[in-house]
Amino acid sequence: MRAWRVLCVLAFALFAGPNLAAAFDVQEVTSPKGIKAWLVESHSIPIVSMNFSFEGGASLDAIGKEGSTSLMASMLTEGAGDMSAAAFKTETTRLNMGLSFDVDADYAEGSFSCLKETCDKALALLQLAVTQPRFDADAYARVQQLTLQSIQHNSRDQATIATRLWHAKAFPNHPYGRAVSGTVETLAKIGPMDLRQIHTALMTRAGLRVAVVGDIDAKTLAQRLDAVFGDLPPGVAKAKPAPVALSKGPVLETLDFEGPQTFIVFGNPSLDDDNNQAMATHLTAEILGGGASFARLNQSLREKSGLTYGVFFSDLAPRHANYMLGSFSTANETAMQALQILQAELARMAKDGPGEDELRKVKSYVNGSFPLRFTSNASISQTLLAAQHLGRGTDFVERRTKRVNAVTVADIKAVAATLLAPDKQIVVMVGRPKK
Repeated sequence: MRAWRVLCVLAFALFAGPNLAAAFDVQEVTSPKGIKAWLVESHSIPIVSMNFSFEGGASLDAIGKEGSTSLMASMLTEGAGDMSAAAFKTETTRLNMGLSFDVDADYAEGSFSCLKETCDKALALLQLAVTQPRFDADAYARVQQLTLQSIQHNSRDQATIATRLWHAKAFPNHPYGRAVSGTVETLAKIGPMDLRQIHTALMTRAGLRVAVVGDIDAKTLAQRLDAVFGDLPPGVAKAKPAPVALSKGPVLETLDFEGPQTFIVFGNPSLDDDNNQAMATHLTAEILGGGASFARLNQSLREKSGLTYGVFFSDLAPRHANYMLGSFSTANETAMQALQILQAELARMAKDGPGEDELRKVKSYVNGSFPLRFTSNASISQTLLAAQHLGRGTDFVERRTKRVNAVTVADIKAVAATLLAPDKQIVVMVGRPKK
């Protein structure tokens, strides 16, 4: 296993060099059955990584049975075909392959990796997991119990409580406002038959997206795509849904939580990636609360005031909505002071926008830090899949740099004046803030 990690780290050198766009020679591969995938081909290291997704995710959960899709995804590695959960785990270990599944409101995603020499056998196991999961009662009872324990743990986690409460306030009566993993009450109502129904509805070729990076050529990948996914039902392509707006602000919700700290989650609307000003929104969030040391919220709340150890603010683009979201924690005694500083910084950006030097620095940071996220074949594959979710083309890396460089101070000032208006903000405070 240690050797596997070393190989993944070495893969960073293949793609994170100075000419990132040239390194990302993304091919679109189409299998004989019409399954499409993005491929970045590299034969320097004998590893193949694949990320794939099925459209639907936890939004398919019936009301009162939240957590069904998440449970289904957890069961996909708990036995398949004629292999029990124990036999399946033994074989994945023997083949030194990685396989996991995860779910959000929009997608069920799979992450797969293998060595080239065992790739055919590993892909055969993946095919079984995707097309013939067993949902055995004993394995289901064990996974359900582990999920319940995780839910109970998160129910006592301040940051998780605050983040979920923010989404519930921002997206009432929508899957984004519900817990993807469900609750203690909803999990009690779910059984193996529910998981089979979710699997049938979710796992179709029409909702499938695939990204592959590593030691495999386009012809071989086309054949393997059909071998793994070709037996799935064709399904029906889904149209892109209309965006769901955040609840009308301003909202300030406080939830009592015993402890010395208050956790604050705050958010505002953002713009769809198709909008010409979407990149201006992204840079607005970066200037305010991105990873650079000069970010305004970091300077005002941490460096100058010492009120928090860290604060972030980022724009998010799930399939149905667009919004900016941030969070930080501070002492109960300073929570209201910190909130006032936060809102003053947002108001200053909305009124004046950034300076020319500030914009120059954030462009340099955003363009320079982008390659650093590609630490392995797997991380590159994950990025390719995310780009597909956003509807971008295979030239997304090159286009991203051009979009960043094209943003002006006037662009940011215009979007900030609209999106950061106080009457559009939703704030949740979990703790015991002193008035």
